[in-house]
Amino acid sequence: MHRRLLSPALAILVLAVTSLSAARAQYAFVSLHPAGFSLSNAQGVSGGQQVGFGKWSDGHKHALVWNGSAASVIDLHPFLPADYTDSEAWSMNANGDIVGRALNSKTGGWEAALWKRVKIPGDFNGDGKVDLLFQNAPAQQMAVWYMNDITRLNDARVVGGAYVTPIQQVGWNCVGSGDTNGDGKPDCSSRTIRPGS
Repeated sequence: MHRRLLSPALAILVLAVTSLSAARAQYAFVSLHPAGFSLSNAQGVSGGQQVGFGKWSDGHKHALVWNGSAASVIDLHPFLPADYTDSEAWSMNANGDIVGRALNSKTGGWEAALWKRVKIPGDFNGDGKVDLLFQNAPAQQMAVWYMNDITRLNDARVVGGAYVTPIQQVGWNCVGSGDTNGDGKPDCSSRTIRPGS
């Protein structure tokens, strides 16, 4: 019986095709094409977000950012000055800052563009949503509810401790949060109620 061996080049090709086939089996197609756009193009990804552009019904390109679905699209074009008619987003860093380009209608030229992510005061976990801060003055504890708009994402986590449900426990009060010193980070406001005051 004669066995035929594969040449080294053919063996590498077979291995590459086998590996490519296995890799394709691990992906699922997701359309990011947003409603109202005649064309869309994703050009970069960072974490679970994608950046690119879409061609709006008026024919102008708008820089876009997605969070894994067409419905999650955010149009970055409204954040440009009025003199810019078209925009494209190319990449995003870990901080959420996006680079691309924008067409200046006054000069007729494309210019480098940067959309800097603005930190939201009161956002303790960095998801862009305002969270709620609670204080238990007698126990000298602070706790945070991470929020998704009006939906609570978790029981409040005591700073440096366990999870609690403040509204259901005595001694907890919702207190303010925001950037009171202008450093771009959430600060805590608290109050102490003393007996007889």
